[in-house]
Amino acid sequence: MTSRRTLQKIGILILVIGFMGAGAAYRVAQREEVAAQMKMLSEEAGGDPTLSPGDSKIYNRDSELNMGKGVMVIDRFLHWIGQLFQGKSLAFTIATISVITAFGCFAMADRSR
Repeated sequence: MTSRRTLQKIGILILVIGFMGAGAAYRVAQREEVAAQMKMLSEEAGGDPTLSPGDSKIYNRDSELNMGKGVMVIDRFLHWIGQLFQGKSLAFTIATISVITAFGCFAMADRSR
């Protein structure tokens, strides 16, 4: 009985802390986004400073010719994974992980009857 309640409390704690962390990450991402927009508006130089070299068609073509399609697929996958842990995506990632983990705690608590 106590392990069941303990698992339920842990699940609730994970949800609360996860959503608080996700909210904080989202607010920080919004502030950074506004600061980046203000910086872009204040800059008069051409080009977009938010683009990485990997966003260039020439870079992608040259990389594919030199390294092959397999490496490009891995590079795009790693770039996608990296984006999950930046900005607003980080907030959604934290929230999703906390919900899945809390669900696991609740499921284990339900099984421990």
